[in-house]
Amino acid sequence: MSADEYADQGRQQRSQTETLAADRGTIFDRDGRELAVSVAGVTVYASPHEMEEPVTVASLLAPLVGRNPTDLAQELTSGAGFVYVARQLAPEAAGPIAAADLPGIH
Repeated sequence: MSADEYADQGRQQRSQTETLAADRGTIFDRDGRELAVSVAGVTVYASPHEMEEPVTVASLLAPLVGRNPTDLAQELTSGAGFVYVARQLAPEAAGPIAAADLPGIH
């Protein structure tokens, strides 16, 4: 093994890439008043190609995310491979969506 190979092996053992959560926490002004806070939010997206009945999925999902069923059905049948259903939902709203176990909803 050459010196360069040993050096590369050593670098691989010492360093690695890790993604860290960007939780910023609360930002206060000089008087201690909150200026900004981190808010947990859940994103729900759809993979329409995983659905056999996208219109049915839309009618069941729309009330859970506060969307119009017709508008959601149009998005799910548009031919797109990926559709954002809802962003920044409260974490407690994700429970009923997961419990519905709808195909193609992530």
